[in-house]
Amino acid sequence: MANAAAQVGFRPVHEAHAIEHLLATIHFDRPLDDNGIRTAIELMAHFQVELPGRSEIRGMGFQIGPQGVMPLMQAGLTEVPDGLVRFLSDGRGVMIKELRIDRQSIVFRTQAYTRWDAVWREARGYIQALLPRLGVANLSAYSLAYVDKFIWTGPPGSAQPASLFRSDSPYVASKSFQATDLWHCHTGRFEVASAEVKRLEAVNIDCADEQDEAGQPQRVVRISTTITEVFNQPGFTPHKVNGEEALPMLDRAFPELHRVLKGVFSQIVSDAVAAQVGLDVHAS
Repeated sequence: MANAAAQVGFRPVHEAHAIEHLLATIHFDRPLDDNGIRTAIELMAHFQVELPGRSEIRGMGFQIGPQGVMPLMQAGLTEVPDGLVRFLSDGRGVMIKELRIDRQSIVFRTQAYTRWDAVWREARGYIQALLPRLGVANLSAYSLAYVDKFIWTGPPGSAQPASLFRSDSPYVASKSFQATDLWHCHTGRFEVASAEVKRLEAVNIDCADEQDEAGQPQRVVRISTTITEVFNQPGFTPHKVNGEEALPMLDRAFPELHRVLKGVFSQIVSDAVAAQVGLDVHAS
């Protein structure tokens, strides 16, 4: 019993790391037209082996009248959807990977994180196949996000945030360290990444209760870290990047976002937790 009590604490969701999922997004400066969506759907058919699931994205309009809120019935509904999702699931409805394209963005999301190089190689392959073929839209922004998950191994009400976080972290509100119930903490800031790029750094930390696979309650902490870099903001040098020109820039940008987010994460969790997930807090 004493041995079990000594092991109570936060453990990462995976043995080698705490990453629950990664999200890489590219935003367009204007909506894709129907031809762009048709092209994307044709190209995404080539991914059916690794992403066998398929789901169309379709919008729905509503009107408010004497009978309340009613869906709009449009006789001339376009045959072109607003986007497409190709995905791989685990057979129980849990999405392992998905590639989504809609009129404003391309999104790659994965729960199968191994190493950064492997994940970026996969995401890059999809981006390389799609971006140059989508028409005249330029990039307006791109972002990289991680969600790291830690599970408290004792009774939910005994969770101790101080054992997870760095005591002087600029990203964690001081009152969180004394919390015994559920809580949320958010911080965000803009900064200048370059003469052309405005950067938004956002951190969301949630302490929540959920059920484990056996249906038992457990307390978890999710740490969401996101960097978004935006073009053509007031006061910044105008910068136009179309799909054909984007890949070399993204090859530089996404590894840099990964590096920056590692630095942010290292300022959130304690040294002991960083060591637990294989993060070298003293690396440059």
